Amino acid sequence: MDRRKFGLVEHGGFLMSDPVNNPGPCPLWHRAWYLNRHSWLSALGGALIGAGVLAWAGSVSAIEKQEVQIELLTASKNKEIRAGEMLKIGFSIFDKIRRKPVSGLHPAAWIRPKTPGRKSCENAVRNYLALGPNASQDISLNGYTFVTLNRDNSIAVIDPRLNLATSNLLFLAQLRATPGDWRMSPNRKAIYITLPGKNRLLVFNPLTGQIDARVNVIVNPTTMAVFEGLSSVWVGSGSNGEIQGVDTRSHQIFRKIKVGRGKIYFAQDNVRAQLFAYASGSGQLIVLDAKRRKVVRRLQLEPHLADMDYSALTDKIYLAHPRKGYVLSLYPVNRPQVEKLMISGVSKRVNVSPDGRWLMASDGDQGQISLVETKTGNMTHVLRFKHPFDQIVFSKRYAYIRHTDTANISLIYTASLAPGAEPGVIEVPIGTKPPKAVGRLPPLPAIAPLPEGGGAVIANPADRTLYLYMESGMQAPMNAFKTWTAAPLSVMIHDRSLREARPGFYETVTMIPQPGIYEAVFFLPNPPLTRCFTLKVKGNSLPHSVRKKNTDQPTITILSPPFIAGRLVQLEFTIATPLLPPGKVRDISVLLFRPGSNWQLRTFAKSTGPRHYHFSVVFPSPGNYKMAVESAQLGLYLSQTNLKTIKVQDQ
Repeated sequence: MDRRKFGLVEHGGFLMSDPVNNPGPCPLWHRAWYLNRHSWLSALGGALIGAGVLAWAGSVSAIEKQEVQIELLTASKNKEIRAGEMLKIGFSIFDKIRRKPVSGLHPAAWIRPKTPGRKSCENAVRNYLALGPNASQDISLNGYTFVTLNRDNSIAVIDPRLNLATSNLLFLAQLRATPGDWRMSPNRKAIYITLPGKNRLLVFNPLTGQIDARVNVIVNPTTMAVFEGLSSVWVGSGSNGEIQGVDTRSHQIFRKIKVGRGKIYFAQDNVRAQLFAYASGSGQLIVLDAKRRKVVRRLQLEPHLADMDYSALTDKIYLAHPRKGYVLSLYPVNRPQVEKLMISGVSKRVNVSPDGRWLMASDGDQGQISLVETKTGNMTHVLRFKHPFDQIVFSKRYAYIRHTDTANISLIYTASLAPGAEPGVIEVPIGTKPPKAVGRLPPLPAIAPLPEGGGAVIANPADRTLYLYMESGMQAPMNAFKTWTAAPLSVMIHDRSLREARPGFYETVTMIPQPGIYEAVFFLPNPPLTRCFTLKVKGNSLPHSVRKKNTDQPTITILSPPFIAGRLVQLEFTIATPLLPPGKVRDISVLLFRPGSNWQLRTFAKSTGPRHYHFSVVFPSPGNYKMAVESAQLGLYLSQTNLKTIKVQDQ
């Protein structure tokens, strides 16, 4: 078999994209078990799905081979697997001879429809390793999706396994306002987004593409903090010095705390679940015990500091001073004595490395970073860059510097930062256009490190592209993922891989969109071990809020032809469905593209009456165009085959 016709070439034990003949996606995303994954597979802390406590129920199976016993356990809100609802799925691996769970494994698993005539379980594994999953049918339990916040105030979920015009965009939802901050919940089932202009907190479900809740919160919410194992999210105001706690199960505000005056800055100690909140207008700092939801200390500091971060190595917090040449440092709990760490110039941001050893006090407008060793408090290096930058993001080995007036990024090798040594800094082009070409850039992370380390996904809004950069000495991105949305301003990785929640038990959260009979395929590469388990999925294919009486898909009919190239037209269409959901359908989005070209349009359609919708478009040239429609309310998704052909005539 010639694998090049599938866009793949074999190299060094990995299957990679052929950049010449078929520049498709890198299959590393769904072959995570081949990677030398590190200890990032940490426990989920007994995460619960939805409201209330779940018991392991539903499908429980056990298959034994030699000395290994494997069990499949599933949990859902209704104690049965239903289409379109959250599902917690896990595999328990037990050594019968040694009589103990088997830890430290990196199993592969995916869910596939069980249909007559499909290949055996072993053949399914061979096909999966050679060609990857069938992205339109298989549900990977080892993969990632990319989530982007876009310039048109939308949020998109992208499947990196495919890099085609209609396939990689799974979901698109409108936020209706400009986001201020966003955070992934530790159990990976929700993304929290603040909307400062609306005084609102959104709860977005990355598995279904729906906004599950809209919570009215404090004035101008600009920052957030979440802790693993706690059912709460803390929101800080950008203007009135207040913070609020929101219960993530009931979506109700349970605590309001007045810190002081002005903008709130957060830092957090994840080990002790302590939140540090600083009010810049008045200089007050509080220490909050997030478990007990109680303030344990209040301190008075200098006002008008600009940023804050925490080092677990020194148990100190660090605050940037935008007007003077020092950074404030203190033990916030036991010994609240303030120290001044002298730096070069001023600092508008402070970033602490993941190991807590290095503090980067930066003035991005001047392109300068002062490096401070946290144990000694001494400045060891001053790095000056030719181009201004607006953010620093750490991976396990590097600090990524996003420049604003060039497409290049800078990387600092953190292992090279010993006192007296020359810091290792490289510059890598990420795209062709500088990010600031799109206008004002929000203070949101445009760089998302890979969960297992070794690289990052970087959003270049001017190119409207996500770039995959690998840290193994590459001088250019390894791959590029074109986004079929507005310019992506920020990116996040939704890691759906199996994690070892307790010794020998590996679990994740997923969703099966269609009812039917499925197989959960489990695979261990060394020693080779394959098992398949049957899953029965009930319900229907629509979201829980829409119940159809039959399985007919909505029918899309395009009206108002002919269409003339170069002219502004109102494209009208109807959607016929057996049962409309209550109220108006407000989430109709449209993707237009021309096969064989780079032209595309992503927009939202407006309602002109029951089942009638329209939007404005100028087709650049004559020819055949394709149109796809998405609506979570109607159960229409871009990953389904619902393309309509539009013929555009010459003038």
